[in-house]
Amino acid sequence: MPEHSRVRSARLTGRQKQILDLLSQNLSSKEVAERLRIHRRTVDNHCVNIIKALGVVDRYDAVRVWSQLNRLEPERRFPTD
Repeated sequence: MPEHSRVRSARLTGRQKQILDLLSQNLSSKEVAERLRIHRRTVDNHCVNIIKALGVVDRYDAVRVWSQLNRLEPERRFPTD
């Protein structure tokens, strides 16, 4: 299955998509947590669930796949504020 199809079929929550957007800006878990006003461990838990949902091996792969999808479909970007 092509990566963009895998992402489309993944069931990501709005918060997970928001976290992927922030991670794709090269922010650390701590920086993401500060921006979203949540605990760093919560960000890490979301990352674990994102990795499972996308069927990738790590958060860097998740960001790579997410970034590729956004290049294909830029309107899928989600606001981070």
